Amino acid sequence: MNREVGCDGLHHSFGIFTPCRYPSGEPYIMSGYGQSYPQPPSGYELASVKDIMSSDFLKFYNTNGLAWANQAPMAGCCVFQLIEGYLTTTAGGWIGPYTPQGKFECTEIPRGRIWFGYDIGAGPDQGQYIGPINATFQSTFTTQGTINPGLCGPVQNTFALFKAPKCP
Repeated sequence: MNREVGCDGLHHSFGIFTPCRYPSGEPYIMSGYGQSYPQPPSGYELASVKDIMSSDFLKFYNTNGLAWANQAPMAGCCVFQLIEGYLTTTAGGWIGPYTPQGKFECTEIPRGRIWFGYDIGAGPDQGQYIGPINATFQSTFTTQGTINPGLCGPVQNTFALFKAPKCP
């Protein structure tokens, strides 16, 4: 049976709709990444700049924020890793995790939904909460291949953005 994914996230074939199921129920999640986390969360892969520049990501993020994948506590740098490097903007600040209330959430196990903000010590907008984004801001996303070691300390772990493969 040939199935297509509809715009509403449902599979459809001959008028029969079934839900598209993601491994944790979410198409995008955040988790630890690096020395202590050599494998991505089950069913996910590291996201790319192209992934987070998509309209699918924009819609999901603005509606839901990001969930923390259930795994060991994360000890390391509070910035987001993508395939190409560390998430930043063309304005120059590294992106880090924040609560919906705008509080920097650099904890071992983030609680609740996570939103973007500029990492503490990360450029001219350091410590600034971003929250939901628009397409103009989304278009400023880029990556930087290295990060100031003094910002993260000796542990080579970061947060990372992961995506689920497209539904069949």
